[in-house]
Formats: sequence, C-alpha cells, structure tokens
Amino acid sequence: MRDTEADGRHVAVRLMSQESDGDIVMWRWHHYYGGSGDGNEWRTYASSSEGIRRVKVQAAVFEGDTQIRQCQSGWDA
Repeated sequence: MRDTEADGRHVAVRLMSQESDGDIVMWRWHHYYGGSGDGNEWRTYASSSEGIRRVKVQAAVFEGDTQIRQCQSGWDA
C-alpha cells in the first residue's frame, strides 16, 4: 500500500472473502499513516471454518475515521 497524495489523508487496504455458504466477510482494515511518497507491506493470512470460496481486495482513502473513497478488485475464484 502506498500513499501518493500529500493531502493529510491516509490509505488502507483489506481483504473481503466469500465463504462456502455464500456469506461475505469484511476483514479488518490495515491503515498506513506514514504520509505521501511512502508505503507499507503487510504479511497476513485468512482462514475460516466455513471454507473460503473466493477473495477480493479493497483499498481506500480515509480522513480520520471517515472513508472518503475506495476501489476494489474483482472476485478471485
């Protein structure tokens, strides 16, 4: 995740998954507060007793605790 704008806001990334029963799980946000021109990398994993069918990634811009905008990948089957 990289912040490219010197606007006082911060960026975040998270995983969304769909379980075998169709339920959607929104995993916690990983926030980067370091400022414009830099970024961070997180090494993590996801598991579910229901089984994960597919996943996608969301990225967002936040101002404080308020999400300003977001984008996301398609479902990876």
